[in-house]
Amino acid sequence: MNEKGQAALTDSLFFLVIVSGLCTFLFFFVSNYGQLLDQHLLREYRQEYASSALKTIMYSSTARLEGVSLNDAAEIDYLLAYVKEDYADDGVINESQNKLKKAVSEAMSPFNQNSDYIFYIYFPTDSEKFGYFLLKLNSRTMSKDKPTDRNVSISGSAIKYFLCKPVSLTDVTLKLLTKVGDVSQSNGRSKFVRVDADGKETASSIAQITLAIWVPTELPNVLAALNCTPFTT
Repeated sequence: MNEKGQAALTDSLFFLVIVSGLCTFLFFFVSNYGQLLDQHLLREYRQEYASSALKTIMYSSTARLEGVSLNDAAEIDYLLAYVKEDYADDGVINESQNKLKKAVSEAMSPFNQNSDYIFYIYFPTDSEKFGYFLLKLNSRTMSKDKPTDRNVSISGSAIKYFLCKPVSLTDVTLKLLTKVGDVSQSNGRSKFVRVDADGKETASSIAQITLAIWVPTELPNVLAALNCTPFTT
């Protein structure tokens, strides 16, 4: 009888240990599942917003004349058409830089306080050059080593814009995007043409237009690595 009682007690203890282990495992699984689900939803939201914002930027309306509001403009065009016209005469995007920066900052205004981003127009078949590269950075204090949308402090925030001239797309990937963690990116393609004085097409290039968003991260050497200068109007 004593041996049977000891066996039953041992079996009960083993059962309690197994149940306790399963409960502990279930608790940590549920907790991590909630965090992973939250991060996934945030990632999907940023991705959807990046896609919508890129379309908004390039197909927004703009006044043909600099410094004229849409309400007072005598002639209005798509921003993308205005940028293509700027590029057509000399293969350089310069006159439309301010309009692009304004369109990007306005489209991304809901994310200005908790995201950094880049917007660029890249010509892979035209000497792999960047026609336009805008970098927006937030100077702020992170509450954790690996910040997320939920834990970025907004105290002491300062928004800064830079025009950059990366050497190559590989530099952008290795010196920036691989260092900022999770990136939500949207890409588009459009044809840009060069014309002569008579308006005849002399060359054409397919441009990659990209908007990439990430949670603000400390990047002490990124400005020098991408040849960036403060954006001045």
